[in-house]
Amino acid sequence: MMRNRRRAESRSESMGAGVTLLVELAEQDRKSIASLPVLDERDEIELRVIRSNGEVQIVRLPPRAAGMIGALLYSLGHKKRVVLLSEGRAELISRQS
Repeated sequence: MMRNRRRAESRSESMGAGVTLLVELAEQDRKSIASLPVLDERDEIELRVIRSNGEVQIVRLPPRAAGMIGALLYSLGHKKRVVLLSEGRAELISRQS
């Protein structure tokens, strides 16, 4: 099970509002993630989303997003907490979290 803490902060006007999301996985979930191989820059990631109505959407992530997801998975799988900081559009992220 994923534990997270969210804190909305005001930043300078040029930066916009930011949201901080702190994520740490439970031991069982961490072990599952840690068993994945380390991604390299040639690897690709497809994201499969199963909606509550059963609809399935699959999208291939661009290389920069795949690199970020690879770093995220590695960190979560190796007992590290991950903090997500975002600039602008913070209201969208905070509603979806």
